Amino acid sequence: MEQSLFREHIKRGLGSIILALRSNSNIEQYKDIVLWAALNDACYERYFENLRGEYLFEAITCFNDNQFFINELINKFNNPKLKNIYDFVQIANILFYFAINGGEHAQNVFYKKYYELRETILNSKRLMSIKKKVAIEQKMLEEICVWRTSLGGFDIFKNIVDDLLPYYLRNQNKKHFEWFWFFENSFDKFGSKRVLKYLQQKGIFYGEAKEKPLQEDKLSLEDVISFCNKKLSQKIRQKIRRFGRKAATDELLNVSESIINETNLNVKANLLEVFKYAPFCSDIKYLIEYSKTTHKQLKAIAFDVLREIVDDTIHDYAVELIIANKDISNAVILLCNNFRKNDASLLCSAIKKIKVSYKHSEWHSAFMDINSLIESNKHAPAEILEYMYSYTLCSYCRELIVKNIVKRKLPCAYRILEECRYDCNYDIRQFAERRLSSKTNE
Repeated sequence: MEQSLFREHIKRGLGSIILALRSNSNIEQYKDIVLWAALNDACYERYFENLRGEYLFEAITCFNDNQFFINELINKFNNPKLKNIYDFVQIANILFYFAINGGEHAQNVFYKKYYELRETILNSKRLMSIKKKVAIEQKMLEEICVWRTSLGGFDIFKNIVDDLLPYYLRNQNKKHFEWFWFFENSFDKFGSKRVLKYLQQKGIFYGEAKEKPLQEDKLSLEDVISFCNKKLSQKIRQKIRRFGRKAATDELLNVSESIINETNLNVKANLLEVFKYAPFCSDIKYLIEYSKTTHKQLKAIAFDVLREIVDDTIHDYAVELIIANKDISNAVILLCNNFRKNDASLLCSAIKKIKVSYKHSEWHSAFMDINSLIESNKHAPAEILEYMYSYTLCSYCRELIVKNIVKRKLPCAYRILEECRYDCNYDIRQFAERRLSSKTNE
């Protein structure tokens, strides 16, 4: 595997890099890339990747030079200039795997960092209080507490609570104390009753945060028009969309007419929010016109509304955009929603024109919509799934794509399942193991 391709694959968390390291006699060429990946969190969607510690640990141990990597990881872990919590968490996760595999040095690093952060926080008036914007030191301490209990069990949990009791008592009644990750993680490990009982013995009354239900107060048409003449908060934006889903036809026609007559583009965009999730539009030509504007908000909401509508005019507009190489991501989404059998090759060429990057996320919706189309339409170009598998940065996307590859029985399915046994996403690993196991037993 070329070094540039190896770097891209390890950024995405693909299992192909583990296979490459295990089968290649010249793996030193990849050593700096693996070190870079270990020191710098490259996750696009952290929730679904379940942390990359095990994945990167497996890559590191292929080199038979564990101490080199451990030293580099510890150096960055202990660097006071490290202010990226995601890098910190990833390094801690990798060190955890070294610790549970007999790395006493890695265990000692957790203890040392814990006491360092403990002293910093307990001796600081600023850090003793959890505020809306949680300090990096507070986040780091919480993560270290999680890893220490993972290594030491319930006795370590009790020691930490005793150790940090002034900190927890100071903050237990604050909103930002809710959903405390250290406690939530301990519930999973030791059982919520056991954890809560010990906390209560220490005077800590911790309860799971409950989301307040949105008030169902209905907006009138006059309310909507009034709100849209101002800058919309996210809460009001949600209420306006809810109005659009429940409004009577004559009210929607009234809003539609107001949009057409409005000259202020900010207000026009706000009014168009009414139709974001409402299957109604009085005239598609205006939506297409708005989608061509340079006003970012109006353009974005116009495409959002267009994607809810199935219509020949929108199909032709999507084809026109792809041929002109304009707004490709949006065009792909529109074409998926208005797909015809003879659009397959056009859709394949279009998806490859979309730049996949961390900075721009337009590709994400396009990949998801194509995957959904292939799942439900036998005429959709299933062969593009292999490309999407290799290029998506999102492991949740990849999981859905892999399942679709297997479902459609593509020629690449077995090779990809073999790679997926080492994917950074545990759900993908488990799916691959199940499928390969069932194939072996057939």
